[in-house]
Order: sequence, then structure tokens, then C-alpha cells
Amino acid sequence: MLVLFSDTHFSDATVDKLNVPPYAFRILQDHLAAILERPGTRVEEVEVALVGDAFDLVCSAAWRSPGPMPWDTPDAALEERVGAILDATLAANAEAIGFFAQLGDALGRPTAVRYLPGNHDRAANAFASTRRRVAEALGVEHDASQPFATSRVWPDYGVFAEHGDRLDPVMAEVPGTVSCLSDAFTVHIMCGLVLRFREWARENGLPDDHAWVLRELQEVDHVRPKWATADWFHGLLARVRDERVRGGLTGAWRAAMAGFQTVDPRASACRPTPRCSDSSGTRASGRPRRCWATPSHARFWRTSTTRTSPPPRRRSARTAGRSATSSTATPTTRAAWRSTWRMAARASTSTPARGVTRSTSCCRPTGSAASSSPGRR
Repeated sequence: MLVLFSDTHFSDATVDKLNVPPYAFRILQDHLAAILERPGTRVEEVEVALVGDAFDLVCSAAWRSPGPMPWDTPDAALEERVGAILDATLAANAEAIGFFAQLGDALGRPTAVRYLPGNHDRAANAFASTRRRVAEALGVEHDASQPFATSRVWPDYGVFAEHGDRLDPVMAEVPGTVSCLSDAFTVHIMCGLVLRFREWARENGLPDDHAWVLRELQEVDHVRPKWATADWFHGLLARVRDERVRGGLTGAWRAAMAGFQTVDPRASACRPTPRCSDSSGTRASGRPRRCWATPSHARFWRTSTTRTSPPPRRRSARTAGRSATSSTATPTTRAAWRSTWRMAARASTSTPARGVTRSTSCCRPTGSAASSSPGRR
């Protein structure tokens, strides 16, 4: 029997304290045991695969402190920092993670656990010391001197599995042990925005009738597509009636933008990376492949923050990536990125363009634009 699941996002609970509770895995264990006990069921062995983002080592308050960042070139200092976050994550989720190591005894069947890294636990795959700790915690048989594979095929089941980041033009990187620009987005925007506003609320006090703001702000992690985050923030800001809270939100937003501006897209881990199956970046013909991994991130953010129109609809990841690498300028210098985020910061207090409705889920066309795509959100 093959069991696949992903995105448990075990973290050190410094940003979001909502880790998956241990009882959820006891329910899963009972469910698997019930399947094995069904009359006529013949299962000789069980294979459980965690297909990406079992751990969330990027969304941690530890990255707020000075030091190497996930997108920096891997070295001893970064290894130490990643190891400390991983140790804190394992300690905070010891009971839940222990479920995997003892699953075979609980089910009474030979059980193998497989681990495939995703984008949020990519850092754990970059160093032998962290790979060893992950393997020991999950009960995975693995040679720590070699990176974990990011995909796997099960011929007997006709199944191929990999984490979704491998198909995302903003998150994909080659090889799978290298950080990508979305890590900088997570550290500075998804987590930094929440942490900064939480600090403001602790220092200045959050009115009881605005306690919902902090809860709502934590939903930034779920905004899709990512380049709609600016519009999502506008929607949240429009619902806040207390001017003092609005000022705190705007200050947190601008500080998050300033933090992101410090990331140089020309740095080794944040530069555009060819989207191909090998690290050579060339086609069989010898011509360079079109780079469409991370440049789209800058283009989409620049497009959304100018607020001239709603985001494009029904565009595949490959199509979106291609447009991002056209000659219409993907920002590739630090100055261009700073200009991009200055526009985002100014947009935090501007009014939306005509035809765009502020919404907490995404931006949505109104009027004649809405009539052309009825029922779509």
C-alpha cells in the first residue's frame, strides 16, 4: 500500500503556532489500520511518502536576526543556522514527527518512509548534517552524504510524485538544493509582515474590536497568485477603520518591502535559473534555454503594484514565464528592484485603479470587465 501526503509544514512555531497536532496522525494511523483490517485486503508492506514541505524552515523568526539567509551561498554559518532552526522544529513537533518512526510497529506491517523535499524544507537538503537529522527523525533510510531526491517513481503502482514547487515558475530552481527567490518573499513578506505588525501591536496595543486584523494578516500565506499580495493587502487595509491600526499596518508593509529590497537578484541563489532538467541550461541543440524561473516574480510584482489593470487570467505557468522573459524588461538590477518595491510601498496608501475591487482574496474585475468572465474568481 502506498500512502502519499505533503505540506505538513512542521515549524519552530515562532511565526505561526498552528503546527499539525499529534492527534491528527493518530487519526491517520487508525484510518490506515482500518484499511489493512478490511476483509479480503492483502497488504504485505506499507510505503509512506512525504512529498514536500514536511518541514517549514523558511517561515521562522530566526531569519530576522543578522546572519546568513536561505538564499545565500551555502557555507558553515548557514549550515549552523539551518541546523538550529531544524532542531527547534523537531523539538516543537517531537510527538507528531515520532509518528513516522513507529508507524510500522503500530500497523504490524513492514513500513518504509520516504522523504521528498519541497521549497520550504529545501534548506534541510543542502547539508549532510541536516539530512542526517531529518532521516533519523522520520526513520528514513538514507545516505546523508547524498541529497534527498526531489521526485520518485513507484513502477508497481504507476505513480510519479514530486512537490508542486517544481512546476511553479516563481519557485522552481535547479538543482533542488538551491534556494530561490520565493524564499526571500517568504522571509520578508509572508513572515516579516506578520512579525512586524505583531511587534507593533505588542508595543502599541491592538484594540479589542480590531483583534481580527492580526488573524487576517496571517492569511497572507494563502494568497494565490503571489503577485496578488499587494491587492490582497489593499483589501485588508480598506476594512480597517482605526487610523492608528492602519498606520501600524502601513508601517509593517513598508518595512517588509524595504527588507525585500535588500535582496540582490544577481546573487548566486536569487539569479534567474534555467527551467530545465539539468544544470547546464542548454537544449539538446546546444542553444541556451529560455530562463523563466525567477524573473517572472519581479515582472508580476511590478505589474500588480502599478495597479493599472487586474492580473491576467487563464495563463499557464509556462505562458506566464515566457512573457516574463520577453524583451519588455524583467528587472535584473538592484536599482530596478528597489524601484519596484517603492511602487509597492506607495501603493499601500493609494486608491485602487478603476476596474479593480479591493478584496481579501484577490483582485477582481468589476463592471464591463466582470461581465466578460461571469462566475470566475
